[in-house]
Amino acid sequence: MPKWLMQVVLLTLFCSSFTHVQSSHEIEEEEDEISKSQFPKDFLFGTSTSSYQIEGAAFEDGRGLSNWDVFSHTPGMVNNDENGDIADDHYHHYLEDVKLMSSLGINVYRFSISWTRILPKGLYGDINPTGIMFYNNLIDNLLLRGSSELMQAKQGGTIGIVAHTLMYEPLRDEECDRQAAKRALAFIIGWFLDPLVFGEYPAEMRSILGNQLPKLSPKEKSLLRGSLDFIGINHYGALYAKDCYLSACPPEAARPIKGFLETTPLRDGIPIAMAKFFVVPKGMEKIVDYIKIKYHNLPMYITENGYSSPLNESTTMHDVLHDFKRIEYHKAYLAALLRAIR
Repeated sequence: MPKWLMQVVLLTLFCSSFTHVQSSHEIEEEEDEISKSQFPKDFLFGTSTSSYQIEGAAFEDGRGLSNWDVFSHTPGMVNNDENGDIADDHYHHYLEDVKLMSSLGINVYRFSISWTRILPKGLYGDINPTGIMFYNNLIDNLLLRGSSELMQAKQGGTIGIVAHTLMYEPLRDEECDRQAAKRALAFIIGWFLDPLVFGEYPAEMRSILGNQLPKLSPKEKSLLRGSLDFIGINHYGALYAKDCYLSACPPEAARPIKGFLETTPLRDGIPIAMAKFFVVPKGMEKIVDYIKIKYHNLPMYITENGYSSPLNESTTMHDVLHDFKRIEYHKAYLAALLRAIR
């Protein structure tokens, strides 16, 4: 079994999000059933959360104010003036949440730390011991139930970077748009990964931006090259890419910093998928294969991929509890990932 296949991690979103993903009516037909046993023995399944979206307890036990606290409490900045003061109340219910995660059969958990819970006054104040205790207790209970937490450790840890990327398809069956799709990937993901893997910015970027990109010294190249232990990918969907060298494009697209390309969800008026985040399961298969080949088989983690149910008047409690659309989404994306592995 190739090394990379056993080290891909699927981390699905465990929490609700302020941004809602609508389900696709055109998700490709996939395998009828997806089971854990179909994946390699060492494949890791997990969940992922963001502290502000789940913790709540915004003003308890010495926690200071974060940018999100200030932003969400500014009238008119968030729909319905909602905020994360309570959220999922994970701060008070983390033991139950860890138990729920364990019942799912996951073995990794990626979470973020609310630094205002640790350093209420930033760099110029004291450490909050109650905040430290909360995260210590969370980690201890995760370990007791057999979950590995995905946090960079000072000792014995690994170093990686997480990049957000869509997959890009040529808008037209023309070479210029195929090159535009390549440039799109270079500008959205190669910008971050190429220097850390190869010690250079992508050739597609250098040819367009030239000296506007930082010039790396031989020492800097040596320090950067091969400095990653793993690559993390946040992936949700796909878009079409159109060349702006030879085709007319809006001014905001026909710019060097954009790679002289335009991205769009529409081809001849037909959307790539009937969804806000352009749900295209086949994009998962393609982006995993692209990164595996380009970046020399580095261990890969899918650090985000998930679905957040839209809230509308037609949604019933039955729909919410049975989570039909999220099940449909994950089955389609897991099937795509399984195809890539095979």
